[in-house]
Amino acid sequence: MIEGGQRAEPAAAQLTPRQIEILRLIVRGVSTREIARGLGLSVKTVDAHRAQIMDRLKLRDVPSLVLYALRKGLVSEED
Repeated sequence: MIEGGQRAEPAAAQLTPRQIEILRLIVRGVSTREIARGLGLSVKTVDAHRAQIMDRLKLRDVPSLVLYALRKGLVSEED
């Protein structure tokens, strides 16, 4: 809970469907270039999505992002 008795927004609700899709690919170890090619995006767009995901979740590096996603159930180890 946060101040004022309001509940914190679940992490998944902070991310767009595209960001969750990219997060799942990152967790699987897919490279930025492969993500871009597979989704028909530019590498810069994938980088921007990853940066936005990390900013929204207040994380600083990709290993922290992967660990957070697994711990919070945003993705499963099978994703």
